[in-house]
Amino acid sequence: MRIAVVVDTYDDMGQGTTISARRYVGELRKRGHHIKVLSYSTNPEPDKIMFDQYRIPLFQHLVDKNRVNLAKPDVKKFEEAFKDVDFVHIYIPLPFGWTAAKVAHRMGIPVFTAFHMHPGNVMYNLKLERVPFLERFGFWFIKRKLYRYSTDIHCPTQFVYDTLKKHKYTQELHVISNGYDDKRFYPMEVERPAHWKDKFVVMCVGRLSGEKKQDVVMKAIARSQYKDKILLVLAGEGPKKNAYKKLANKLKINTEFTFYSQEDLPKALNAADIYVHCAQVEVESISCIEAFATGLVPVIGNSKKSATHYFALDERSKFKDGDYKDLCQKIDYWIENPEELKVMSKKYAEHAKNYVLEKSIDKIEKVYQNFLIKHQNTKSQKQQEKSLVMGERLVKPVEEEDMIEENVLS
Repeated sequence: MRIAVVVDTYDDMGQGTTISARRYVGELRKRGHHIKVLSYSTNPEPDKIMFDQYRIPLFQHLVDKNRVNLAKPDVKKFEEAFKDVDFVHIYIPLPFGWTAAKVAHRMGIPVFTAFHMHPGNVMYNLKLERVPFLERFGFWFIKRKLYRYSTDIHCPTQFVYDTLKKHKYTQELHVISNGYDDKRFYPMEVERPAHWKDKFVVMCVGRLSGEKKQDVVMKAIARSQYKDKILLVLAGEGPKKNAYKKLANKLKINTEFTFYSQEDLPKALNAADIYVHCAQVEVESISCIEAFATGLVPVIGNSKKSATHYFALDERSKFKDGDYKDLCQKIDYWIENPEELKVMSKKYAEHAKNYVLEKSIDKIEKVYQNFLIKHQNTKSQKQQEKSLVMGERLVKPVEEEDMIEENVLS
């Protein structure tokens, strides 16, 4: 298959969507598919078409704070890139993506889409998360701008599937995990950093932003009777970093702010004791899967707008959304029950095998094939209908002439 992948950023390995796109593209290329990537980039790569950066008037400061790069649409580049592809796969419902969809649709090229960005993420960054009708409007808006051009949507989780059905999306929905790399994330023996050795290490990986709610775990640790024994590791960057540093000092908790490369992250996860995930808006969270793939037992907030708590194997791995007191009890439980932690560590490592990247690629490959067949059949049907209509137009005058001729002869 010849596929054009349209994704705003393909270089930033701190973004979950970028990591997912790169893994899918890499694996599909290994299987012989020709993939060209359209993205904002300053780093040339084979089969990558680079676009300029898109800057949003009035809101660019929010984009910059979140360390996100958006791509600027270019209709002529889209038209040239789409000439020789079987279909277009669009990742994000933003101007770059929906302009590409419109161009592809006009050219008669099938559009496949994915749901990687929840409108709630935008609402949080605009500090409008408490206005419910705005989120409903967000789902309607992106459906109108992007998803109406698409017959099929990739849903990373059942949660996304259910959410889109709730918002009256009528496309064919396919539940397939983004998948994790099991060749890199697995249980391994590692040596702990010296300053971790006498600590119970609580790991959090992800962007430091409002919807990720890392302040909840900080308050939970401050309340713990084991406060002095706990080391909180916040691995990520984002607009809340300075605020969280001030909060850590105020609460007097042991906190390490860092960022791990994809090479160092598996070792760091293996060296920690538990993983805490507080995000209130999440379509999947590969970072959480990668964590428990190494045997790190998770404790996950049960937000109604997050898919992540569905990974929990029992209630000991869940806490009430935003409730730092409940989270504190769960952290203390795992500190007090090290043998049970070992048992669950093995179960979670086994559980992660359901989300292996290779299995996801097997599934998406079949979805792609059926998607193309469906569009080829639809195209053939339309051509047949067009031929019939043209045939009727040609046949009708002939029939009338024959009737006139018969009348004259009689």
